[in-house]
Amino acid sequence: MPDTGDAVAGYVILRRLGRGGTADVFLARRPGEQAVALKVARRAVDDGSSGQRFQREFDTAGRIHNPNVVTAIDVGEAPVLREGHTVDTARPWIALQYVDGRPSSSLVPRGTVEPDLAVILPVLVDVGHALDDCHRAGVLHRDVKPGNILIRDAGSQNPRGYLSDFGTAQALVPPAMVLYDGDLLLSVPYAAPELLRAQDLWPQTDGYAFAATAFELLTGQPPFVRSTDLAIRYAQLHDPVPPPDSLRRWLPSSLTSVFRKALAKRPEDRYATCSRLAEILYRALRDVQPPPSRGGK
Repeated sequence: MPDTGDAVAGYVILRRLGRGGTADVFLARRPGEQAVALKVARRAVDDGSSGQRFQREFDTAGRIHNPNVVTAIDVGEAPVLREGHTVDTARPWIALQYVDGRPSSSLVPRGTVEPDLAVILPVLVDVGHALDDCHRAGVLHRDVKPGNILIRDAGSQNPRGYLSDFGTAQALVPPAMVLYDGDLLLSVPYAAPELLRAQDLWPQTDGYAFAATAFELLTGQPPFVRSTDLAIRYAQLHDPVPPPDSLRRWLPSSLTSVFRKALAKRPEDRYATCSRLAEILYRALRDVQPPPSRGGK
């Protein structure tokens, strides 16, 4: 695995940023260029799956033109070099726009810590519009969740949200609908019923995941918390959405109907766009003052 000072495809690794299920992410830079987030697969190229996923991420992200979508810069396969010598086999890699911030999962309120609405609401608006632009470009993200939303300038007057990780994205064909393509990777707490059933997918499939993400950022947990993935799947298919004010009593009771529509079992019953939900939440909560947080995360 690469280490600080190693090079991959001319990118010199500066430090580790994170670790995903199949890849490690590093801050890296080619001489004379801006720093990037370099994602390097932990599997060699002979496996094939990581390289295909990175190429799909590069191709689909390149179709979207929105300032709040993380840009894919380059993709390829290369060995790891240390002081000019090969120290590891060729591995797939993808270079992405570096967002100097943190994932929105760091904002999920825990225990007596209340949500930071001044950051969460504008970030949801940014990402809602980014998702709508994805759908207009014919791309379904298919893995919207707090860990795939990055936040920059969280402590400023103008926090920004960025949609990242198009590794499981697929094309919307025709523009209003997409068929299940046999390569189904799930983040179960955010997966819409039609995704769980491997049925036709829609822009509202991302809308469901976006709503589940917003629910978690506001309440501290996804809509359906159960002891096993199987139980979560059952709840998403059959159970009613819990009222948000049952988890955070100061939240307006009007959000119950908002989230029940956004998380409806049938895609046609949900909001038509992600930005519509974000705007409703912004209007409902912009003047709401959460009680003071007690203790730390």
